[in-house]
Amino acid sequence: MSWTDNSTNESRFVIQRASDAAFTTALVSFNRAANSTTWAQTGIPFGTTYYYRIAAQNLYGYSAWVNLDPSPITTPVGMAPAAPSDFAATTTATSATRARADLSWVDNSNNETRFVIQRATDPNFTVNLVTYNRGANTTTFRNTGLLRGTTYYYRILAENLYGQSIWVFLTITTP
Repeated sequence: MSWTDNSTNESRFVIQRASDAAFTTALVSFNRAANSTTWAQTGIPFGTTYYYRIAAQNLYGYSAWVNLDPSPITTPVGMAPAAPSDFAATTTATSATRARADLSWVDNSNNETRFVIQRATDPNFTVNLVTYNRGANTTTFRNTGLLRGTTYYYRILAENLYGQSIWVFLTITTP
């Protein structure tokens, strides 16, 4: 939030936040230094609405209260992304001892910030666990350097600021 400092003799600014326009419910005050013109409120729960107002203060009292723009502010209610589907792999031998897995999936969400892929050598994902991150809107990943004749367990999920999708699982055995 920002404002114009029209005062020449303030000792501080007082910002008030409330959950109603009359500033009678859940009223909280925040102090800002003299001559400041910006402030950011952090840590607000999703899906809440707050009203904000500001006044300059000095030794003699407060200026008139002015609503900060925009006021009220409603924090967005977000949704975790949808899980990817059709998680599949094609395996290829790359040497006498090594192989690769070309993984693919369908991106079913339009709000993911990344995909998280995990690989392990046990179905509980506790042995030789490796995690890979892929950007939003990606649908493939090439995993190289795998041992031939080995079973690998993969899982993938979509993630964003609001949460994670469910894991989707895949088991392969390299040639």
